[in-house]
Amino acid sequence: MKSWVREKRTYCGQKYMELDLFEMTDFKERGRKEKKEKSSLKQIKQNEKNSRRYFTQVVNTNFGEQDYCVHATYNRQHMPTSVEDAEANVRKYIRRIKNRRKRLGIKAPMKYIIVTEYRMKQDGSPTRIHHHIIMDGAMNREEVSELWRDRRRKGEEKGAAIGVINIDRLQPDEYGLEALARYLTKGLTGKKRWHPSKNLEKPVIKKNDYKFSRKKLIELSGLTDCSDVWEKLYPGYRLTEAKAAYTDEAGWHITAKMRQEVRYGSVHHPRNFTKFE
Repeated sequence: MKSWVREKRTYCGQKYMELDLFEMTDFKERGRKEKKEKSSLKQIKQNEKNSRRYFTQVVNTNFGEQDYCVHATYNRQHMPTSVEDAEANVRKYIRRIKNRRKRLGIKAPMKYIIVTEYRMKQDGSPTRIHHHIIMDGAMNREEVSELWRDRRRKGEEKGAAIGVINIDRLQPDEYGLEALARYLTKGLTGKKRWHPSKNLEKPVIKKNDYKFSRKKLIELSGLTDCSDVWEKLYPGYRLTEAKAAYTDEAGWHITAKMRQEVRYGSVHHPRNFTKFE
């Protein structure tokens, strides 16, 4: 059976890159036949891990230190009775923000990701429903906070407050916004509860099947703590983290996280970003 090493680079915007090096075979390339049986617990956990990783990549691709994370809760009078009602509420909130942006003359389309978080009671109903919204920082925080209100009724100057809202400026570190992304997805399983705006950029993936031999892959698996090795292989980037794992089924798999090196000059990045459909 033919085998080779695949290099997969995932560019998250202009600052971050994630790297995967792993063994491929003809069988893997053709793809597995669709399974009729339910996924194993191991596969379910892996799917959830992949989903959280992709969420982090999307966040790092689209947001940075000029943007916000909004935390919106409900008071007792406005607590939704279902997750669907809560998500309808937050969509209305987003519409109010978009309308206010237009009145303020902000022409750039709003970029955001909504995460709805809740807990389930023993009877199967949701409790402690609240929202986290990562959004661009084109509008000031006071304006964003003011709009977390109920619909204005006749004779009222403004609608009643729905609950408490806190707005934090994003603070990327050497991992970008990974810590925030992990926090927001810590309890998200099953049905997807994060919803992106349609204008977000996708991480850009580049694959190369000819750069490394299997011998080189094995060698690199023992050099994950040698930043100079990885920075020589990928000029213009600094190594944040590298890990190697081996299984009898898949062989060696190396993952690395790298960030753009801060120095004079520029680093080449692919520019053919695509949009969510």
